[in-house]
Amino acid sequence: MTKKTKQIFIGVGILVVVIAIVYFIKKKPNADNKEIGNSASLFIDEDRLLKRGDVGSDVESLQRGYNNYEAIPKGLTKLVEDGQFGAKTEAAIYTATGRKQIRLSQFNNLYN
Repeated sequence: MTKKTKQIFIGVGILVVVIAIVYFIKKKPNADNKEIGNSASLFIDEDRLLKRGDVGSDVESLQRGYNNYEAIPKGLTKLVEDGQFGAKTEAAIYTATGRKQIRLSQFNNLYN
């Protein structure tokens, strides 16, 4: 095997390792128990602090709880239960609780 061939094999090996590392970093769930990307996780962590930008089934559960709570001030628009904590969800939760960030367990304790 020539020196040039060895260098090519080493270069290809390093490239494969880098690609594998990048793949597994993107695939790994983050510490907040939500999946990376746009798909909502099936795991509901009631103690995760929910805030603008979060995505997941726990956010959808919060939106559903908000929509089902009868004491929410009349005239407020119901939230779309899409699992995305955006500006409308933040405003609705702030109106109901005075908080821009909330745990699902805190919301359930306040309104159940």
